[in-house]
Amino acid sequence: MGDRGAGRLQLDSYVAELEAVWLAFEELYGSLSPEGWGRRYGRHWTFADQPFHLAYFDRIIVAEPLEAGEDLPAGERWSLRCMRDVDRWNAEEFAKRPAGRTPEGSLAELRQVRGRIMAALGRFDDGDLDHARVFSHFFDLGFVPLRELIETAGLHNWGELSELKWRLGRTVPEPPPAVTHRSVRYYLLTMRALSQPERVSRPFTVQFEFTGPGGGCWTIRVADGACGLAEEAADRPDLTLRMTADTFNLAMIRRAVNPAVAMLTGRVRVRGLSKMPTFLRLFPQPAPDRPITVGASS
Repeated sequence: MGDRGAGRLQLDSYVAELEAVWLAFEELYGSLSPEGWGRRYGRHWTFADQPFHLAYFDRIIVAEPLEAGEDLPAGERWSLRCMRDVDRWNAEEFAKRPAGRTPEGSLAELRQVRGRIMAALGRFDDGDLDHARVFSHFFDLGFVPLRELIETAGLHNWGELSELKWRLGRTVPEPPPAVTHRSVRYYLLTMRALSQPERVSRPFTVQFEFTGPGGGCWTIRVADGACGLAEEAADRPDLTLRMTADTFNLAMIRRAVNPAVAMLTGRVRVRGLSKMPTFLRLFPQPAPDRPITVGASS
């Protein structure tokens, strides 16, 4: 543990953000009728599948590592190294779902897991955020600072909430702007990790402008076979993409919305359209078996 006199100002802020996101889920789930839970949610899910997914994700990825800390048994220190690993893990967890599990049962489990997360976080204070070590199952990160795991929990919940709102035709409730801002940055870091700068023969600059609460401006620069990311505006970007954070999540991360359709309908506004072929060479659809290496989100 860190300095026990450090207080909990930062940690309590993280907790409040998580609770706000969880309350948003509760509001949206409460709007579903019994028939609504059975509606299609994308190609393979129904609405009833999402809370089941959130429950096992938060239990395995967040609650159990928080509770065990550095004492997590070696046999439980596995890693999801690529998207095929993530897809396989999700399929295995869905295969374990008890027969006859109802949406109410999944929601009860989800709330119980959230209670475990809150109880585990109660053992820490601000001095632990960058010193206490907890295990991350993603991308060979291994033991990471407590702050990293909390932000991972916020990132996943943000992405799922964003998609749930869209599938319900809702624009509210909004998550805390800080959660949106961190989530966008982490996904941009992931894009950088999956980029292929060797496919771009000349220096190339892409500016991302995110509108709305939690938005901001980031620039990706490619030169000499390297790809860098900075939270700043570029002087003369080759390409500028302007959108909300939700559109970024839906069109460029989850592909729930066709990116081309998002551009044609104005959800993604483009300056420098002639440079889109270079952008697509830099960020091709990643191979499912390609390992992902992402640095800390904080």
